Amino acid sequence: VRVVGGRDDPNTYELIARSDLHLSIASACHYDALGIGTPTLVIGLAGHQLVRDLVEAGDALFAGSPEELAEIVSRRVWSPVSKAMSDKYYRHGFMQNLLPLFA
Repeated sequence: VRVVGGRDDPNTYELIARSDLHLSIASACHYDALGIGTPTLVIGLAGHQLVRDLVEAGDALFAGSPEELAEIVSRRVWSPVSKAMSDKYYRHGFMQNLLPLFA
């Protein structure tokens, strides 16, 4: 585990992109991770209900205890994020779509 300050490099998106698995309780970064193509896991602590929709849709894993988290990580039970799932959370081609507006 390496703790990185909020203003330090690498930034959040680079960290997510370089990770095998993203973990959080209830963060918009769950959606960012899926858009970037990094599997995400919801940690079942207070507040996790805010992103429970991701778990119910099958787009995120859930760990309700430290033992469950350890099992998931040690067995690497997550699947790659498909292009269809990534597209569900990110609108790709944003810059290409925006450039004609500046012409």
